[in-house]
Amino acid sequence: TIVKASVDICCRLRDERNINTVALSGGCWQNVILLTRAQQQLHEAGFNVLVNSAVPINDGGIAYGQAAVAAAKINKGAL
Repeated sequence: TIVKASVDICCRLRDERNINTVALSGGCWQNVILLTRAQQQLHEAGFNVLVNSAVPINDGGIAYGQAAVAAAKINKGAL
């Protein structure tokens, strides 16, 4: 059900916004069955699918992103 709903939403967004690349990131995609099936079905529907490889898929990735934003702001003198 989660995979079907995800693919359906992606298809709807592609039709509405002409988006053909999907990033699967977040806690539920740690489930190998969900991730594998979603990747397969999205590829079959013609999507370019991105998944985490160098950064953790869950909270570690959020912390990494927050640190990257803070570093960028410091470099611009915003913090």
